[in-house]
Amino acid sequence: MLRSLILCLSLLAILAACDQDIIELNDFNINETLAKYEIVMVKFYAPWDTHGKEMEKEYQKLADQTKEKGWVIAQLDATANPISSKYFEIFGYPTIKLFYKNESFTYKGDRRAQYFQAFIVSKTTLPEELNNEAEVKKVLESSNVVIVAMEKDSPEFKELCKTHHKVDYIHFYYTSKPALIKAQKMPTLILYTSHAKDGLKFEGNFTSSAMIKFVKDNSRPIVWKLSQLSVGLLFGNANPGVALFYDSDKLESKQLVADFKKLATVKRDPNIYFLTSEIKEGMGKKVANFIGLYPEELPSIQALHPKEDLYKYIMDPKIPPTFDNMVKFFEEWRAGKIPRSHKSERIPESFEGDNYFKLVEKNFQNIVLNDTSKDVLVKFCAPSGYFCEKEKDMFPKLAKKTEEDKDFDHC
Repeated sequence: MLRSLILCLSLLAILAACDQDIIELNDFNINETLAKYEIVMVKFYAPWDTHGKEMEKEYQKLADQTKEKGWVIAQLDATANPISSKYFEIFGYPTIKLFYKNESFTYKGDRRAQYFQAFIVSKTTLPEELNNEAEVKKVLESSNVVIVAMEKDSPEFKELCKTHHKVDYIHFYYTSKPALIKAQKMPTLILYTSHAKDGLKFEGNFTSSAMIKFVKDNSRPIVWKLSQLSVGLLFGNANPGVALFYDSDKLESKQLVADFKKLATVKRDPNIYFLTSEIKEGMGKKVANFIGLYPEELPSIQALHPKEDLYKYIMDPKIPPTFDNMVKFFEEWRAGKIPRSHKSERIPESFEGDNYFKLVEKNFQNIVLNDTSKDVLVKFCAPSGYFCEKEKDMFPKLAKKTEEDKDFDHC
């Protein structure tokens, strides 16, 4: 009885909110919402997550712009609703999912309203028909477009309808006039991208799986610029990436970027992302902070693997970053010959006392593990931790009292 009452109240709240704002879902009403409405986008968030807070305005803008479309724009606090969090496999925040006709699609792109809206449209509509040269010219002004010459009542069109919503960030169109894309016959599928403006022709069988593979393998740029989209694909798909971080103010950077693009061309692999970025601002700065990269370490070539807890494999900064050396680094990394690195703060320039040190990843091995002549007492803490802050003076005092003991260090 109580559960039924809660469900009724929850659904009434949803109905009241549909004409107003973002709907707040929970463990009790999410399944009923997904069953009742055809198109539902849900942001699974944690109240303390800064990334979720950063996108609040854009997500609200999406809700405001789509009120008349009948879409439901919702959010769910995953930390307060563990059943939903576990069922929908929410492992990071925010996670954005689109639910449409018993299918779900995880959004991994740019977190702005127009991109959310374009994603929803691409997943919930049939491929658009092109009827003349002007329409073809207009769609080709944007990158990553698929145009297929085929009849709407053909078996191939049915396969296309199974295909288009399973490929992210690609717009699908069809035409019954093959001459518009300079095709000699139907069906003909041509993929147009920023790196293949004249189009790449599909030569396989017109099955959904074959078309998906062709588009995914060939739509990716040879080298991505680091952005919300490329980071979303890298971390969302858990594919490895090789990144060049550089400073454009340095004279050698132009040649460096050219050599890196050459590396990406020679070693192109559909399962590996090649990325370039500066770290002064924007997404490049955020990623540099996340992986522990500092301006004085530029240029830096790193292989990153999200599936392996974001292990880093760094090209030795003492080796000149020439094309040949990049190729050697890439091949050795793929062969498992490059040791992994971990994020670390800078090594402190000076110690905080004769027997009191600040440890970071880069000096932990030498001070704690390699020097077997001393015993070491280590305090592991988080700067934001309440007890670490409360007891911050305890370790220096303890170090002062025991400084005459040459066989003992505090870290």
